[in-house]
Amino acid sequence: MLERRCGIPVGNLTSQFFANLYLDDLDHFIVQTLHAPAYLRYVDDMVLLSDSKAFLHDAVATIRERLALERLSLHPRKVMLTPTRAGIELLGYRVYPHFRRLAAHNGKRFARRLARLALAYREGRCALEDVTISLRSWIAHASHADTAGLREAIVSGTVFRRA
Repeated sequence: MLERRCGIPVGNLTSQFFANLYLDDLDHFIVQTLHAPAYLRYVDDMVLLSDSKAFLHDAVATIRERLALERLSLHPRKVMLTPTRAGIELLGYRVYPHFRRLAAHNGKRFARRLARLALAYREGRCALEDVTISLRSWIAHASHADTAGLREAIVSGTVFRRA
């Protein structure tokens, strides 16, 4: 028996389109019917905030039922009901009620990428412009959190020199 694969490949250009196509009705349902106090969806990541734990439990059950009508489901291990003071991981940040931090893996991953870029530059496999574009992009992302020290540590520890 063949099993139908689940989901869309990460990074596939159609994934954003299909997420919006399939989840637009759900967005309207959550806001207009459930009257969610605060709701955010980015592609297939959803955040629903409320002061009422009972509301959240009921909302998750209702959302599961609603998605089942479209042959969709919530990821079984990714539904989390947690106090906002504990923070949530979202879009590369750890978001708290009054501040946000860069997710731990984000800085480590970029430090490794920058080291690979330094090696490629040293070996003549990439131009300094490529490095600059990547560095500016990450700095722009990281600067939305309190990361001045982290940015300094990552950038100052990397040397770009041709062989």
